[in-house]
Amino acid sequence: IMIDIIFENISVNTQKVCTYKFYDSLIKLDVRNSKGEKIEFTPKLVKADKLRSDDWVIVGPGRSFKRNFSLSQKIMDSTGRRLPPGHYSIKVIYDGCSKFDPDLPEMMLESSWFYLMVTD
Repeated sequence: IMIDIIFENISVNTQKVCTYKFYDSLIKLDVRNSKGEKIEFTPKLVKADKLRSDDWVIVGPGRSFKRNFSLSQKIMDSTGRRLPPGHYSIKVIYDGCSKFDPDLPEMMLESSWFYLMVTD
């Protein structure tokens, strides 16, 4: 299952999006089963280096920046198993780079909930 994450700049100003260790640490998943119970993931320990200029993407006004990832693989890597068949609700959370550089302002973006049925 491939997930596209699109950062759309709806402002009139240029925005910067941090992409440092994007898939390992900036993207979090809130996955809940049909009963609303959260599926826990084992967090990955990420060692941070100094942020560089190429760890940022500039998104102009009215423009978008897109990244995608395999939801199936991310869940498998995090939990060591596949999702069992059932209905799930999923929210993607982008956590900015302030955890790597305390001089940066905190930034957190959340997607809308989307719903998925796993059959097998």
